[in-house]
Amino acid sequence: MKNLPQVVKGDKVTFTVVEAVVLSLNKSTSTVRERVETETSSAAPAGSKPAGTVTRSVKIVASVEAIDAKAGKVTVRGPQRTVVLSVKDAAVLKTLKKGDMIEATFAESVTIKVEKGMASPAAPAKK
Repeated sequence: MKNLPQVVKGDKVTFTVVEAVVLSLNKSTSTVRERVETETSSAAPAGSKPAGTVTRSVKIVASVEAIDAKAGKVTVRGPQRTVVLSVKDAAVLKTLKKGDMIEATFAESVTIKVEKGMASPAAPAKK
Protein backbone atom coordinates (compact mmCIF):
# COMPACT_ATOMS: atom_id res chain seq x y z
CA MET A 1 0.00 0.00 0.00
CA LYS A 2 1.34 3.38 -1.00
CA ASN A 3 0.35 6.93 -0.03
CA LEU A 4 -0.32 6.16 3.64
CA PRO A 5 0.51 9.75 4.67
CA GLN A 6 -2.68 10.76 2.80
CA VAL A 7 -4.88 8.84 5.29
CA VAL A 8 -6.47 10.92 8.02
CA LYS A 9 -8.73 10.17 10.94
CA GLY A 10 -12.28 9.63 9.73
CA ASP A 11 -11.36 8.32 6.27
CA LYS A 12 -13.33 5.29 5.13
CA VAL A 13 -11.31 2.18 4.27
CA THR A 14 -13.05 -0.37 2.04
CA PHE A 15 -11.83 -3.90 1.40
CA THR A 16 -13.49 -5.81 -1.43
CA VAL A 17 -12.77 -9.50 -1.88
CA VAL A 18 -13.99 -11.26 -5.01
CA GLU A 19 -14.41 -15.01 -4.69
CA ALA A 20 -12.99 -17.47 -7.18
CA VAL A 21 -14.91 -16.71 -10.37
CA VAL A 22 -14.54 -19.00 -13.40
CA LEU A 23 -13.17 -17.37 -16.52
CA SER A 24 -13.10 -20.62 -18.50
CA LEU A 25 -13.88 -24.26 -17.77
CA ASN A 26 -13.46 -27.22 -20.13
CA LYS A 27 -13.07 -30.96 -19.87
CA SER A 28 -9.47 -32.11 -19.94
CA THR A 29 -7.79 -35.21 -21.31
CA SER A 30 -5.02 -34.83 -18.72
CA THR A 31 -5.02 -37.08 -15.67
CA VAL A 32 -2.40 -35.04 -13.80
CA ARG A 33 -3.43 -32.13 -11.57
CA GLU A 34 -1.56 -28.92 -12.39
CA ARG A 35 -1.57 -25.29 -11.27
CA VAL A 36 -0.11 -22.10 -12.77
CA GLU A 37 -0.62 -18.76 -10.98
CA THR A 38 -0.28 -15.25 -12.36
CA GLU A 39 -0.54 -12.21 -10.10
CA THR A 40 -1.09 -8.59 -11.10
CA SER A 41 -1.41 -5.48 -8.98
CA SER A 42 -2.21 -1.82 -9.36
CA ALA A 43 -1.86 1.13 -7.00
CA ALA A 44 -3.19 4.66 -6.76
CA PRO A 45 -1.04 7.43 -8.21
CA ALA A 46 1.34 9.28 -5.89
CA GLY A 47 -0.35 11.95 -3.80
CA SER A 48 -3.85 10.49 -3.93
CA LYS A 49 -5.66 8.47 -1.29
CA PRO A 50 -4.31 4.92 -1.01
CA ALA A 51 -5.96 2.34 -3.23
CA GLY A 52 -4.90 -0.82 -4.92
CA THR A 53 -5.97 -4.14 -6.33
CA VAL A 54 -4.22 -7.48 -6.36
CA THR A 55 -5.66 -10.05 -8.74
CA ARG A 56 -4.56 -13.64 -8.90
CA SER A 57 -5.43 -15.70 -11.97
CA VAL A 58 -5.05 -19.43 -11.58
CA LYS A 59 -5.07 -22.00 -14.37
CA ILE A 60 -5.57 -25.53 -13.11
CA VAL A 61 -6.14 -29.07 -14.20
CA ALA A 62 -8.33 -30.54 -11.48
CA SER A 63 -10.87 -33.22 -10.69
CA VAL A 64 -14.54 -32.44 -10.23
CA GLU A 65 -15.47 -33.32 -6.64
CA ALA A 66 -19.05 -31.97 -6.51
CA ILE A 67 -21.54 -30.03 -8.61
CA ASP A 68 -24.28 -27.76 -7.24
CA ALA A 69 -26.17 -26.82 -10.40
CA LYS A 70 -28.84 -24.95 -8.45
CA ALA A 71 -26.24 -22.62 -6.89
CA GLY A 72 -24.10 -22.52 -10.06
CA LYS A 73 -21.04 -23.89 -8.28
CA VAL A 74 -18.55 -26.67 -8.91
CA THR A 75 -16.07 -28.00 -6.35
CA VAL A 76 -12.73 -28.97 -7.88
CA ARG A 77 -9.61 -30.50 -6.37
CA GLY A 78 -6.34 -29.28 -7.78
CA PRO A 79 -2.78 -30.16 -6.85
CA GLN A 80 -2.68 -27.81 -3.84
CA ARG A 81 -6.22 -27.36 -2.57
CA THR A 82 -9.90 -27.81 -3.16
CA VAL A 83 -11.90 -24.76 -4.26
CA VAL A 84 -15.52 -23.95 -4.98
CA LEU A 85 -15.89 -22.04 -8.23
CA SER A 86 -18.86 -19.94 -9.30
CA VAL A 87 -19.96 -20.77 -12.85
CA LYS A 88 -22.19 -18.25 -14.62
CA ASP A 89 -23.14 -20.51 -17.56
CA ALA A 90 -25.33 -23.29 -16.13
CA ALA A 91 -25.01 -25.21 -19.41
CA VAL A 92 -21.34 -25.85 -18.61
CA LEU A 93 -22.28 -27.64 -15.38
CA LYS A 94 -24.59 -29.99 -17.30
CA THR A 95 -21.59 -31.30 -19.25
CA LEU A 96 -19.69 -32.28 -16.09
CA LYS A 97 -19.93 -35.13 -13.64
CA LYS A 98 -18.09 -36.04 -10.46
CA GLY A 99 -14.68 -37.52 -11.29
CA ASP A 100 -14.21 -35.63 -14.57
CA MET A 101 -10.88 -33.88 -15.09
CA ILE A 102 -11.24 -30.25 -16.11
CA GLU A 103 -9.08 -27.32 -17.13
CA ALA A 104 -10.22 -24.12 -15.49
CA THR A 105 -9.00 -20.58 -15.24
CA PHE A 106 -10.36 -18.57 -12.35
CA ALA A 107 -9.59 -15.26 -10.74
CA GLU A 108 -9.63 -13.96 -7.17
CA SER A 109 -9.03 -10.34 -6.26
CA VAL A 110 -8.70 -8.05 -3.27
CA THR A 111 -9.22 -4.30 -3.58
CA ILE A 112 -8.41 -1.77 -0.87
CA LYS A 113 -9.63 1.79 -1.22
CA VAL A 114 -9.47 4.78 1.13
CA GLU A 115 -12.07 7.49 0.63
CA LYS A 116 -12.29 10.87 2.25
CA GLY A 117 -14.40 10.64 5.40
CA MET A 118 -17.47 12.74 5.94
CA ALA A 119 -16.81 15.91 7.85
CA SER A 120 -17.93 15.71 11.44
CA PRO A 121 -20.91 17.92 12.19
CA ALA A 122 -19.95 21.11 13.98
CA ALA A 123 -20.44 20.99 17.71
CA PRO A 124 -23.32 23.16 18.92
CA ALA A 125 -22.21 26.52 20.19
CA LYS A 126 -22.05 26.80 23.98
CA LYS A 127 -24.37 29.40 25.54
